[in-house]
Amino acid sequence: MQRVFKRGENKSVRSKTSKLFIRRPLALLAIFDTQVLSVFRRQREIRTYVALGMTRKQVVGIFTVEGAMYSISAAVVVVIIGVPLFIWLANIGVSMGVNADQDFGLVIAERIFPAFGAGLVRHKEILRLIQHQNS
Repeated sequence: MQRVFKRGENKSVRSKTSKLFIRRPLALLAIFDTQVLSVFRRQREIRTYVALGMTRKQVVGIFTVEGAMYSISAAVVVVIIGVPLFIWLANIGVSMGVNADQDFGLVIAERIFPAFGAGLVRHKEILRLIQHQNS
């Protein structure tokens, strides 16, 4: 059954559909691609481990621990740098470099203030951490 969106329909339905069928598969594809590229790039290292007598399970364990360390260190960096930066930007805003008196034919505020919701930041940070650990 094909769903057709009509003019004036609730936009949150479109957003949820976009996340479910477009964004998530693209994110999963990017993560998978990054992992496969990492394995191809490190084949020599993997072969060395196998030549030294390690089992496949031990080699996978090494890469799992490495990925976990990257994830934990990235989370620490986000907490130390990212959270204060977000709070600071939310308080002072980002200067647009124009005065409200200037006339461009377009209304531009002197400062814009980002809106960070817990859900927005949480999902994007999780994806960023996963991608960072695999690169």
